[in-house]
Amino acid sequence: MASLHYLTSWAALAASTALLLSGCGNNYPDTAQVTPANSQLASMVDNNRQMELFYLTDQSVQGAQRLADLRTDVKAYIRNDASTGYQDQIDFSSAADSQDIEKLKKALAAYDAHAQESDGAWKEKLEEKLAPIQSELETAKAALTKVTDKRDGYRDVIQPAQTEIESIQKKIDEKEKRMDHLVKQVAERWNQYILDNDMAIRTLDDDSSKVFSYLYIEQEECQKNRYDDKITVDRTDQDGRCYYLKLPDKSMKNSEITEGYAETFKKHMKLQEEIGDRYNPEDGSLKVRLSRARGKLDDAEIRAENRYGSEWDLKRQYKRAARKVENLEKDIENIQSPASKERFLDDYMEYARVVVETVLDEHVSRRVREIFSSTTRQEVSLSNDFKLEEEAKILALVIPTSSFRHGSGQLVTTVDMTQPVETDRLNITPNENNSTHSTEHDPDLQVIIAVASAMPASDS
Repeated sequence: MASLHYLTSWAALAASTALLLSGCGNNYPDTAQVTPANSQLASMVDNNRQMELFYLTDQSVQGAQRLADLRTDVKAYIRNDASTGYQDQIDFSSAADSQDIEKLKKALAAYDAHAQESDGAWKEKLEEKLAPIQSELETAKAALTKVTDKRDGYRDVIQPAQTEIESIQKKIDEKEKRMDHLVKQVAERWNQYILDNDMAIRTLDDDSSKVFSYLYIEQEECQKNRYDDKITVDRTDQDGRCYYLKLPDKSMKNSEITEGYAETFKKHMKLQEEIGDRYNPEDGSLKVRLSRARGKLDDAEIRAENRYGSEWDLKRQYKRAARKVENLEKDIENIQSPASKERFLDDYMEYARVVVETVLDEHVSRRVREIFSSTTRQEVSLSNDFKLEEEAKILALVIPTSSFRHGSGQLVTTVDMTQPVETDRLNITPNENNSTHSTEHDPDLQVIIAVASAMPASDS
């Protein structure tokens, strides 16, 4: 038996055809013809199957409306998660008492009872699914705590040496920054002097090897004018050397700017000495101290590895343990999520829902047969006019269809025959407003649904 939710409706199913008819009695039209509203509808018609016209009386229409309403209410009820009791939401007052109605009420009562048990069933299922995961999570957290303690122990052992290295490196960085500033300062002064005096000398960049280009000689006494293109910087008291600092051009040798050049060079050299050379362990410089601190770190890493394992292994173990805990917590979150509960309840209620639908379909099938047992049905043709056999409140035309997009089915067009007409021939014009299409193979049920949809609620 076809179900209402399978039905595909075009636009307003509740709109009936407003054809100009001539009224009942002697003015009732004698003949009719079928003319699809457009070529698209016409192309869907399956000419290999006969069209059928239903003549529905007022009694048949009322029966169709009551049956369709009951069917809609029941299906909506069992698809509504908030259902609280069928007696409050489904009206059986207009349904004729019968054995299958009582059977339907029992099925709905069983559905309600099952629904009342659903929360308890969900909690029971939740505990069942969570128990092993929570146990596994406790084990995973314990493993994570263990590897975290080992990692922290490893870090505690190497931390003093690391802190010392960071402190020394910070001092080196600060002094190198000051050295770079001095180089930039000298280059700017030289370049400004060159520009101010319009000298044909190339300006300098911030390359320290070019700004402070020099040679030195270890001697007891420095010679002031030993070179024409260099100035002498006496550092015999500091390191026993005479430095001969290259000028941008020998024409600058006796300029006033050379004195500042020499003083800045001395500051630069002092900073360089404080930073020092790691390969000269006697000078006590920062780089020597840094080298020794790194040696302490190497020793600390060996001691830490002896106690706790290698740093690489600890990182790998920690990452794996943390990921295990995270994944288990996500599993628990997913199991407890509203979406998971909704899926469970939908599955839990499915059998009770199927039972109700089966009983409902049996009732609908019987009532459809009863409604149409005295209904006149006439086979008609799309190509020829045909004689109307009797008067009706509603005419329902079932048009067989077949198309690549929709497959095999039928189109039901309803015509309200209580409206006035102007001619003796009725033109039935299927269109998107007065027709419903279905691919289900139960045209009788589709007629019931279409007729109920076409009539205003006040006629129910």
